[in-house]
Amino acid sequence: MIKDEIRAVLLGELDKEYIKFHRKPLEKFIYSEDFELVLDEYTKDRDFSVFSLYHLFYDLVSPIHSSSKSEWFMDVYKWAVSKSFPDKYNLKEDPVLESCYKFYLNLIASLTSNLRGIKETDFIKDYPISFLNLEEEKYLNPSNEYFNFKSKYKDLYIHQVMYLDQLITGHNTLDHVIGVNYVSLNIARQLKALGLPVDLGTVVGASLGHDIGKYGVLEEDMKRVPYLHYYYTEYWFEKFNLETIGHIATNHSTWDLELEALPLESLILIYSDFRVKNKVENNNYNMH
Repeated sequence: MIKDEIRAVLLGELDKEYIKFHRKPLEKFIYSEDFELVLDEYTKDRDFSVFSLYHLFYDLVSPIHSSSKSEWFMDVYKWAVSKSFPDKYNLKEDPVLESCYKFYLNLIASLTSNLRGIKETDFIKDYPISFLNLEEEKYLNPSNEYFNFKSKYKDLYIHQVMYLDQLITGHNTLDHVIGVNYVSLNIARQLKALGLPVDLGTVVGASLGHDIGKYGVLEEDMKRVPYLHYYYTEYWFEKFNLETIGHIATNHSTWDLELEALPLESLILIYSDFRVKNKVENNNYNMH
């Protein structure tokens, strides 16, 4: 049952050191009748989503965190963004709350990747995020930036930031990014099979990180995101010593096509970026 799977994920996360501040009260609540009732409500008809997780988790931490549900949701999002772009919100350190934020963000990752009962958009179901498989990683040099990128993507909660942004603002950047990831890696693997010198690790990192700068644009500049996100994307990759992948990820726009010669990885990313776009259907933006 999905309820048992959710409870197992929750308890597994409680075993980690960072949640030690709250382990006992959380464990007590997870086994309580109140929790059982809440979980029944959110798992009926196997319709459990990240929205459900948000409400469920708020019930878990409300004795610790005094903000409203909407404020809690934004606080988690801002903290996750600040892991990559600390100057955007200038948050004060709070180890107790930070452990709650980590708990929630790790639950998003665990539940969305491991449970089939999680409700996702059709686009996410059709084009799940892809890194390289073990066989492909085996042929990469251990110093390849891909491994550093993969680690940073996980440790800095990049996927969760896109999830939360989609829930808070309705912007489907997540759908776009996973679509570009799918198209670009599909093309790159075919070219690799033909013997062309394409770096699959660079393609993965550039596809998943090409719009990461959107989350670094300051609040007062949000109307200029289409222009400024290139700057913040370059900033993010340089900050984490990912210059090679960052060069490809940053230079993925139309004016980059004016150059006489481009790396194969750039051509793949530019093409894929234009292949994955929103269409307006019934007054809604849907990714295609």
